[in-house]
Amino acid sequence: MKKALVVRAMICFVSATILPGRMISAQAFGAGQDWEQLVRTPAVSGYEQKLAEQIRAKLKGLSPHTDNLGNVYVTLGSGSPLRLIATPMDEPGYVVSEITADGYLRVQRLPQAPPNLAFDLLHAAQPAWVVTRSGNQVNGVFAGLSVHLQPQRLNAPKMTHPDELYVDLGATSREEVRSAGVDLLDPVTLTHHDYQLGSFEYTAPGIGDHFGCVALMNLLTVLRLGEAKLSGTVTVAFVTQQWAGGRGLDRLLNEIHPDELIFVGRLLSPKSSPSASP
Repeated sequence: MKKALVVRAMICFVSATILPGRMISAQAFGAGQDWEQLVRTPAVSGYEQKLAEQIRAKLKGLSPHTDNLGNVYVTLGSGSPLRLIATPMDEPGYVVSEITADGYLRVQRLPQAPPNLAFDLLHAAQPAWVVTRSGNQVNGVFAGLSVHLQPQRLNAPKMTHPDELYVDLGATSREEVRSAGVDLLDPVTLTHHDYQLGSFEYTAPGIGDHFGCVALMNLLTVLRLGEAKLSGTVTVAFVTQQWAGGRGLDRLLNEIHPDELIFVGRLLSPKSSPSASP
């Protein structure tokens, strides 16, 4: 990669201000209902295929490309300089690690390191989706050993580790779980329902991880970047596995060697620990 590479984390982008937090303004999303589909689609790291398919379909007029890691990108213009505008598609979550004989799911984190110290605790007793290989979203709920009914138990559960988490699908046997299409290594995430707060704000699980997809989709479709007169080459990319060490972005950087990178999303250090998180 060239020494002249400039890395910029963009929080304010084009004509809209989009905050990568729990709340995002309705105006920032642009017109129509496209943002709702992007926000409501689960995309646990390494399992971004459904979201990638939606993005490819919306950008079909721009001849999008897909590489072997699932990155979706559009290249516009020609010549130098070569600019890469990238945003991640993925979010942290879980995968099914075991199906018990009485129909519960055990899970492990993906990525294995929690994004923050409260990550597992914040999933306790929350509605969940298990995304099957056929793309179906099976409803469930995160459950665990009772903290209140076992106060005298040695090493009482605290619901702060995936070893103490279960997912209840309402099944009573392993066979019933499999008949619903659920299998080992299927991704598990919170249900992605968005909620309006006040007049102009929205919140949803994963909204802070998907806001960049909405911003770049607006750049390409609403603001019609493809019709602009560009100086040099611009590649707009939706990358995979950012939470898993930035594998998708690394793949693109090593392939196209951009002169400049504009990254729209959370900046994650592969060496950062949950204790170092704000």
